[in-house]
Amino acid sequence: MRVSPLDLAHAPAEARAAGEAHARDVAPLTNMKRTLLHAPVAFRALMTWYELRDAVRPFLGDRATTLFAHAVSAETDCLICSTFFRRLLVQSGEDPDALVLSPEEAELVAFGRALAVTPHRVPE
Repeated sequence: MRVSPLDLAHAPAEARAAGEAHARDVAPLTNMKRTLLHAPVAFRALMTWYELRDAVRPFLGDRATTLFAHAVSAETDCLICSTFFRRLLVQSGEDPDALVLSPEEAELVAFGRALAVTPHRVPE
């Protein structure tokens, strides 16, 4: 069974408000986001990515933030998340299958992958 994206024009008030606010203040509403709006709590959980991005971007920068998030997503086999971050890399002119990383970026990617495997045993 497939779940269709929510039609905001006929959505419950909470879902409609969340979708409209996101589209207005954060990013366009994709089909995935409109589908998640069937369960506003699930939508909010996934959309916290934007808050996290905004918190770390000032000290990591755009590229490193995306590289880190992609590393975590790929290591956890989150198809939705890793596809999203691959798309961001492609849109910025990168080839996600042939990334050229600085030594610092390589460490950041390794850290993200290690966190995804087990946050309790991240090597020094």
